[in-house]
Amino acid sequence: MKKAPKKALSLVTTCAMALSLANPLLIVAAENSSKNASAVVEQSTSRAASSKCNLDSLSVDKHTLSPAFSPDVSDYTIEEGTYNTLTIKAYAETDGSTISITYTNASGVDKKATSAGAVTKLKYGKNVIKITVTSPDGKESKVYTITAIRTAKLGSMQVLANGKELSLSPEFKKDQYTYEATASNTKSVLVKAAADMDSKYNTITVNGKTLTDDGVSVDLNGQTTQVEVKIAGDAGLGATTYKVNVNQVQAASLNINCNQKDAIIRLIDPEGKEVSGNGKYSDLLSGKTYSLIVTKFGYVTKKQDITLKSGEQTVDINLEKAAANSLEQVASQWTNFRNSTENMGITNTKTPRNASEANLKWKVSPSGTTSWQDAASVMIEADDSIITMAGTNLYKLSKEDGHTIKKSAMAGKPSFGYTPPIYVEGMIIVPLNGGLVQAFSAKTLEPLWTSEQIGSSSSQALSPIAYSDGYIYLGFWESETKDAQFACFSITDEDTSKTNETKYASWTFTQKGGFYWAGAYVGGSTVVVGTDDGDGGSEGTGHVYSLNKKTGAIVDSIDVVGDQRSSIAYDKTSGKIFFTTKAGYLYSMKLNSDGTFDKSSLLRSEKQIQCTSTPLVHNGRVYYGTGVLNGGGKMIVADATTLKTIYEVPLKGYPQASPLLSTAYEKSEGKVYVYVTYNELPGGIAVIEDAPGQTEAKVSELFDVPSDIQQYCIASPICDSNGTIYYKNDSSHIIAIENTKKSEDVNITFDADNGQEAVVKTVSEDEALDYTPEAPTKDGYVFVGWYKDVDNIKTEYKSGQKYTENTTYKAKYAHVQMIGAQARTIVNNNDKSGIRFKTKLYNDGDEIVTKGTLIIPANLLEKGQALTLDTPKVAISTAKVLYEQNKEENYVTYLGTIVSVPHTQFDRQMTASSFVTYKDKAGNEYTVYAPYEKGSISINELLNRK
Repeated sequence: MKKAPKKALSLVTTCAMALSLANPLLIVAAENSSKNASAVVEQSTSRAASSKCNLDSLSVDKHTLSPAFSPDVSDYTIEEGTYNTLTIKAYAETDGSTISITYTNASGVDKKATSAGAVTKLKYGKNVIKITVTSPDGKESKVYTITAIRTAKLGSMQVLANGKELSLSPEFKKDQYTYEATASNTKSVLVKAAADMDSKYNTITVNGKTLTDDGVSVDLNGQTTQVEVKIAGDAGLGATTYKVNVNQVQAASLNINCNQKDAIIRLIDPEGKEVSGNGKYSDLLSGKTYSLIVTKFGYVTKKQDITLKSGEQTVDINLEKAAANSLEQVASQWTNFRNSTENMGITNTKTPRNASEANLKWKVSPSGTTSWQDAASVMIEADDSIITMAGTNLYKLSKEDGHTIKKSAMAGKPSFGYTPPIYVEGMIIVPLNGGLVQAFSAKTLEPLWTSEQIGSSSSQALSPIAYSDGYIYLGFWESETKDAQFACFSITDEDTSKTNETKYASWTFTQKGGFYWAGAYVGGSTVVVGTDDGDGGSEGTGHVYSLNKKTGAIVDSIDVVGDQRSSIAYDKTSGKIFFTTKAGYLYSMKLNSDGTFDKSSLLRSEKQIQCTSTPLVHNGRVYYGTGVLNGGGKMIVADATTLKTIYEVPLKGYPQASPLLSTAYEKSEGKVYVYVTYNELPGGIAVIEDAPGQTEAKVSELFDVPSDIQQYCIASPICDSNGTIYYKNDSSHIIAIENTKKSEDVNITFDADNGQEAVVKTVSEDEALDYTPEAPTKDGYVFVGWYKDVDNIKTEYKSGQKYTENTTYKAKYAHVQMIGAQARTIVNNNDKSGIRFKTKLYNDGDEIVTKGTLIIPANLLEKGQALTLDTPKVAISTAKVLYEQNKEENYVTYLGTIVSVPHTQFDRQMTASSFVTYKDKAGNEYTVYAPYEKGSISINELLNRK
């Protein structure tokens, strides 16, 4: 009689199953078929009673049972393998019978198979899977077993000598079983290893000794010593042996002498790993070839390979000065990701405040594609143009209508357009896929240099570029669990005759998990940057490092919760850094002047869903985005001191990008406007209106995205001095939103900073101000000039400029004064004398570079002519010896002297001026002059005073 067809359990609705679901074990039942029910009954009653607990069939997906299945055979095996999961298919012979599948997993927990018959997280070694068949009446059962041997694997293996990890060749992989390592200056090595899957059933031995947390020490025999690391699973089965041949060579050391003492020295071992030492290296391997790279901003890099001999070696490096930067410097209204070194994204231009003031000026896809994979990158503004990357080209677009003014082929593509270029010192520098950075002339877009590859060909340049003192800093990313680098490059165009010279990194810093959207803050002598957590999720331990900006050495670090995926923002007012993590936290912490962290000041907000936007701090409030893709989002306005939420702003989607804040209306309205994009259809820009004391959200949509370009958006908005906002979305279009409101009057304020009332001049927007303010006076000081930022003399006021917003210029002073003159004692029978001028100089402002005194007969100066370092025939007395040093009041006095003046010249009028060369906070040098207040004087006049 033909049997009714059988079927594995997949939540089949039969009476037998409904009764059995009270039992949480997996149930597999024969399909109930009224057509064949009698046949099934006849078949089952013709068997012995025990047949009610038989399987009709048993199999394992993608594996063969041994022996072949038979209902009367209870025990089976499958071939050994690396499987983590097996799927069991079991079919009962009798209708109404139930089946349960149980096993013990790698954590030692007794588990039941899933509803699909899957057994997961199997142990290394022996796994016994039990298939229990129970008769319909529940009175009888029968157990079938499948024994599976899972092959054990290591997840990591280290060989250390003198506390330093030796390089394995090839690089460790769990499916690579033989390695070479080389050691010197040691009689033993320490071996450490860990299983690819942690389990209490695992055993690891090193040359037969059981591995402990401290590792196993292996004595070396002087030539080649074989180390065997064996991992086995439950019952000692599934064993895998890894072998390392440790070769001993004589030790070598290396000293690098460079003619430029502050050059950055980088040594790379034969396996491509950085060697720490900063010019002095020990415990190196003789007979091996190392790569030496020496760099310095403004100089030509030296790279050479050195094959080491045993003992100590010294290499002299002579860096040659590169040709001076002849690139045309251009103006830039948005130079980098957040348009500031502090990563804040704040503008004082009048942007459109609402939809009635906003107009879609233009939209354009530079590359002509609509694919998000080749979409235009986040933009910057330079040379009165929008700069973007798309596909394999760098574009300069017209701000008037978006047309392409120029384009230039790049050495690769940007990494999904997440990160923008940067403008510095006449260059546009772009981050590219494949671990590359490339520089172009900002004026012509002619390529200048291309970096070496950082990491592998899959390395992505996902972090915004930071710049300081001739060097750029950026991070790379390969995967959530792989090593990736943060790198520093000098921007010097070392060979102006070439367009494709290789630019070598000055230093790199390696971190598991790498750097994803993690832009650095560079301040003082350090670079502060965050990292991913090195795990597959987003709730692990991320890190924030302070690195020495010249060497990459760790100055300080803290652990944080989750992938750190925002730029580090620095608030000058509080001296704190602010950042977010993907785990949903906003952090703040005081940054000390030496680059260390004040860990006692570390604050963390209440948990949000996830955060990747760079926080923006203004006027005691911090603005940041949180949410989840396709699950909604919001902006949070929080107290910058406590990080406690003041109020939330609901948005149409998750704001993964960073906000833009305009302060242009703050004086007139008492309000700021915050602009944010969101990664959701149809896309757009939300504008948030905020004011001190406000506790409720005021938000509106700035404009409606045209239907043909509606798309997701992960780009941060930027703006120019006209108030036009630019952003891009995944339709690959760049979109310009102009401010349609008519121009208003703006006030230009001149603050003398000396107790006098400020002078205010009013002009219409874009009207040139033709005005020369009087030079103010301040007792004991010399007036330097009028500046928007007194820490940066490049912000100097110039008559004839146009303005689109209220602007304040402040008087800058140098705290220096020539305080008098005196005659020297007459010598040689009243035949000769001298004159000296005394200067008082305070060290309470910009850095003092040089100081001295200029002296000249007054008749050698034309009427009204100022005495300067360039005056012909002037006597220059450099102040190398101080007359007085007052540490309490922080000033010094010094003298400028002319000696051996003959008696016949005692009536000659002499004039003088102090000179001091300063360097401001932005690195600009300038010289001020403090003239002798009486104009001129003679020796006889000074002698007669006595």
